[in-house]
Amino acid sequence: MIIFTAYFLFSTMLSIEELAYISNVIDGKFTLQIGSFLYLPLGGYLVALILYKESGLLGMFIMSILMTLYYEIEMPLLVTFSFINVVGPLITLIIFKVLNVSNFENLCDLRISILVFLALFAAMLNSSMKFIALFIGDSLFAGTINPLEFLQSYLVGDFLGALTFMLMSIWVIRGFRLDRLSKNH
Repeated sequence: MIIFTAYFLFSTMLSIEELAYISNVIDGKFTLQIGSFLYLPLGGYLVALILYKESGLLGMFIMSILMTLYYEIEMPLLVTFSFINVVGPLITLIIFKVLNVSNFENLCDLRISILVFLALFAAMLNSSMKFIALFIGDSLFAGTINPLEFLQSYLVGDFLGALTFMLMSIWVIRGFRLDRLSKNH
């Protein structure tokens, strides 16, 4: 649990704007997008829900609020985005279980195709819910942000970050022989 928490905190620090700055330097010119192109916490939420089920929802929500405070956005939007960060992966896993895609009993036994599909579906769900919250809702940022750039950066960043975090988590669990963490009893 301590290793996973430290890993989650480390990925959170990497994914906020510093990594967005690094990843947005393309062809020698700097272009700041709305979201990070490697949003690792989405993968952290997925892994935490796979490993610990719903028992960590409150902690994940509090962590999401603390992470989002860094961006200094308005409070209702901050709470909405934090709620989406936690509920989006939960809905994704529920849909996967209802459709019998996987039962998620052992994180290390999941096939790469399931991880890719899981990351893609979670990214689409999270990005679309944040898009709706920002552009349909009553936000001050909605008029200053290009909707296409927003969706593009969030979708790519959520997908790449979720897939990277899940693969790295499996590598860490296998590497440190922490297989007991990945099996739900």
